[in-house]
Amino acid sequence: MLWEYLMHVMASWKGDVIIIGDFNEVWYSNESFRSNFNVKGANAFNSFIIQAGLKEIPFGGCSFTWCHKSGSKMSKLDRFLISECLLSVCPTLSSITLDRFLSDHRPILLRESTYDYGPSPFWFFKYWAEVDGFKKLIVKTWSDNAACGSNDMLNPMYKLKNLKKKIRGWNSMRQSFKNSKIMLKSKLVDVELVIDKGNASEERMDMEADVTIKEIKNTVWDCGTNKSPGPDGFSFDFYRRFWSMIQKDVVAAVKCFFHYGSIPKGCNSSFIALIPKIPDAKMVKDFRPISLIGRLYKIIAKILANRLVTVLGDNVVDAGMFKGIVLNSSMVLSHMASGLSMNMFKSKIIGIAVNGDKVDQVAHRIGCGILEVPFTYLGSKVRG
Repeated sequence: MLWEYLMHVMASWKGDVIIIGDFNEVWYSNESFRSNFNVKGANAFNSFIIQAGLKEIPFGGCSFTWCHKSGSKMSKLDRFLISECLLSVCPTLSSITLDRFLSDHRPILLRESTYDYGPSPFWFFKYWAEVDGFKKLIVKTWSDNAACGSNDMLNPMYKLKNLKKKIRGWNSMRQSFKNSKIMLKSKLVDVELVIDKGNASEERMDMEADVTIKEIKNTVWDCGTNKSPGPDGFSFDFYRRFWSMIQKDVVAAVKCFFHYGSIPKGCNSSFIALIPKIPDAKMVKDFRPISLIGRLYKIIAKILANRLVTVLGDNVVDAGMFKGIVLNSSMVLSHMASGLSMNMFKSKIIGIAVNGDKVDQVAHRIGCGILEVPFTYLGSKVRG
């Protein structure tokens, strides 16, 4: 048998080994697609790997190396197996599948590579505020940084940038003494139609009123302190702990937006983190994108959302975690004023035990489409 012969060859070889090729077997059932899974063959293959002390080199690229000419069946048959000792010596070894041409197998490439992801992004840690001397550092650095003077929204950005340098230096020094070393792109709902139906003059005044210090502070205090920060690395816990020091600059920045109606380039940058939805995610559809926006951008968006709730008045209900708009006495559309963003042009609604005329009325009112059955959800057909 092949596995016994390989064991014999390896026993006569004094040194580490790398075995490469088409083994014509898979480890587990998830390594084959629409192919018959040979349990007995897989168990024999796994036993050989364990007894020989081998490890598979991490794979990149396509999950399957063999494909039937019809494209209906695929399996992972080709791989690199390496001695555990050799893998510990060369931990940066990796393998990748290449494009398939004449053969029904994809070529696989063994390589040793290192990756330089650059410096780690800054992140404000909550426990820093409890360390002696940290508050003094923040107060001194913020006070010593002069305003740039060109734009009120740019002032806090420059101060936070300089503050990051000081905190990094402080943390590096602190770590040396101890011998040790995550965009929501908000969109405003067009409320002109809603405003026109009510008391337009008062509602417009509420929407366009000057933002106050109290309104900004309440918004900051409404945001979670342990949420993932944006590109600048500062969380709302930092804003709340040092509000007395940074209040003037933050308020000036927010008021600048409400006065000029624009955000300078660089002030609304965001990170997009890809969170895998399944183990061993490789395709784009296997990841869930999470946008991490800056704190100033978040404050402005939340103030606008809160004002929208005020303008809608009796049409808004609070259901604890979510808020929604009352469409009639028996229907409520949630998430519209919860701080989340919905693209109504791409959205569709479906009525459950509701007259079709009411569904048409609601779709016309909120500006979305109507979902017809059957439809596909997460790859599955949903029928009425």
